[in-house]
Amino acid sequence: MEEKNAVDETKKGKSSSTTLIVRILIFGGLGVLLVLAILDYRMKHSAQSTADAIQGAMKAKPVTDDLKMSEVPALILGSPVIESAPLSESADAGSRQTMTWNGIFRTYRVNLVYTPGDDPIVETIDGPVME
Repeated sequence: MEEKNAVDETKKGKSSSTTLIVRILIFGGLGVLLVLAILDYRMKHSAQSTADAIQGAMKAKPVTDDLKMSEVPALILGSPVIESAPLSESADAGSRQTMTWNGIFRTYRVNLVYTPGDDPIVETIDGPVME
């Protein structure tokens, strides 16, 4: 009888340690997913806040004054990858600037189109676009 109780105690100890390991793995995995989701949300929030700030700055300017390219960097949140390219090969063409926030699950882009010139004016803003 005592041997049977000792075997039951050993099985109980192994069972509870296995259950504990499974719980740790499950909650650890959920914790990692939560962290990844939060990081992706931060990228989305940065892209959306940047687009809103640029649109707000464009609307806040008087009709005779426009938002210039030199004013845009102060409105950018986060650390996007910024790429600039001309709209066409013509010297009179403006340029396009693409700001990209790389999230864990998605990529968020904000596109700006500028007029030609030394300190070009923001013509249009598009985004954030999720890819």
